[in-house]
Amino acid sequence: MRLLTLLALVCSLSLAAAADDDANKADKDKLQGTWQMVSITVNGEEVPADDLKEVKLVVKADNFQVETPQTKLEAKFTLDPEKKPKAMDVSVLSGKDKGKTFKVIYALEGDTFKTCRPADAAKDRPTEFSSKQDSGLILTVWKRAKS
Repeated sequence: MRLLTLLALVCSLSLAAAADDDANKADKDKLQGTWQMVSITVNGEEVPADDLKEVKLVVKADNFQVETPQTKLEAKFTLDPEKKPKAMDVSVLSGKDKGKTFKVIYALEGDTFKTCRPADAAKDRPTEFSSKQDSGLILTVWKRAKS
């Protein structure tokens, strides 16, 4: 009887892991491509839309590349779409935050990709999509770039 219980537990854990892998792959696939930044709010202050026209995000496999006219930032990411809200860890590979990992939440809805993260990598993952004054949070909204 114990053997059957153990086998049932192993099978259910394997099925749960497979479901997690499927959700991870589905979200990773949805992220692939080029995104245009449409808004960013830092500590409750929204950056003017005119300043964002040339900011884009390129996602290939598990790599991010954020491009502005002045800089290019590279990072790797891992997803945990089973968390509520969905979680992402972003490890910065270049720039002033090189070597730091940010704890991010994200949402993917159609052609909209939204993230919220602390400005300081040492801070905890946010629990909601907001950036209030003095919150230390950065809220971004991206739209899939038209081909």
